[in-house]
Amino acid sequence: MPTDVQVQGMADEPIPTKIVDEITEAVSTISKIVVDSPKAHALASNAVIDLDGLIKMVREYWKAPKEAAFKLHKGIVAKESEMLKPLEAQRKLIVSMIGVYLTEQDRIRQEEYRRLEAEQRQKEETERTRLLDEAAKAEAEGQTVDAEVLFTMAEQVTVETPAPPMAVIPQTIRTDNGTVSQRRDIEVTVTNVKEVLRAIIDGTIPVNVVEVSTSKIKQYIKLCGLAEIPGCSIKEIMAATFRRGRY
Repeated sequence: MPTDVQVQGMADEPIPTKIVDEITEAVSTISKIVVDSPKAHALASNAVIDLDGLIKMVREYWKAPKEAAFKLHKGIVAKESEMLKPLEAQRKLIVSMIGVYLTEQDRIRQEEYRRLEAEQRQKEETERTRLLDEAAKAEAEGQTVDAEVLFTMAEQVTVETPAPPMAVIPQTIRTDNGTVSQRRDIEVTVTNVKEVLRAIIDGTIPVNVVEVSTSKIKQYIKLCGLAEIPGCSIKEIMAATFRRGRY
């Protein structure tokens, strides 16, 4: 097997002229073939077999250096992964802890804001009730003008919307090592694939959120011997297989 230096050398060296000439000649000749008769079909079939031979030759030429390069790459990647593993694991843990903390702080903040809103709504309702009571009393006492004023005031009662509580951690902070910003995100977990597909059919979710594997559909159709399947067009085609003869 070539050494690392030899691998680099082969990668940098030009491809042998003999191989380049064979490929160029084959491509030039075969590109002129048009399959439109039994004779042309035989010629094209031979051309495919010749191409297979050339493809095999090219792969054999690069096989040893590729294996050596792969072994070298694999070793380097293994060493890199070994060094990165504890760092990435710790980073993932710390980032997760930060996310949990920020999510909890946001929950507390939102809960406090809802409490303040409810408190303000209660103040508004209390004031409105007081004014309506006074208006009813004035009306009962024959003070119609005062009653109308009080009724109008009751209809117009508004309480200033509370300001959201300050976040414990600002949206963007500067640390000794850089800048950290928060962003609101969502976490999605598919709990029922069939329900997701129904939502796509109903138009609730766009169809481009899923990727249909035609190769797997093809396997299923061939396995079950189906002639048709909803949403698919199935047609039989003829294909050729090639094998070089023994001489």
